[in-house]
Amino acid sequence: MRMDNQEQDNASNGLKHLWTDSEDDVLVDCLVQLKVKGRFVVDIGFGGGYVGKLEEMLKEKIPVTNIKAHPSIWSRLRTLKHQWQIVHNMIYDANTSGFGRDPVNKCIKAEDAVWEQYVKGNKNAGKFCNRKLRHFEKLAFI
Repeated sequence: MRMDNQEQDNASNGLKHLWTDSEDDVLVDCLVQLKVKGRFVVDIGFGGGYVGKLEEMLKEKIPVTNIKAHPSIWSRLRTLKHQWQIVHNMIYDANTSGFGRDPVNKCIKAEDAVWEQYVKGNKNAGKFCNRKLRHFEKLAFI
């Protein structure tokens, strides 16, 4: 993986890092490793210092990266958590029905009428219709 000049400029100017699928894969795999090894794990998640450790782990696995703990990794973790919560609520919330997970295509499935009704009260959920959710199981484990 090679960082082009635009990405370097973005990183040095503090502009938002645009995460690739492969970077997301590595980030989530690193989180799983931290969880399995028990490093930085506390009762309800990860303890202090784990984002810095993730920066080190990403640098090891993607040597040419310039992804920093703050703001890039921290921001991406918040985004992944937010997306996971939306999907989790669609599938498992007591007040929802008609949603399921397609384990083959790794996406949410529901009848069109169910989607339409749910999105009326949950605007952020609409973008998950037929969208692949690559890390749902791993994020649930974490």
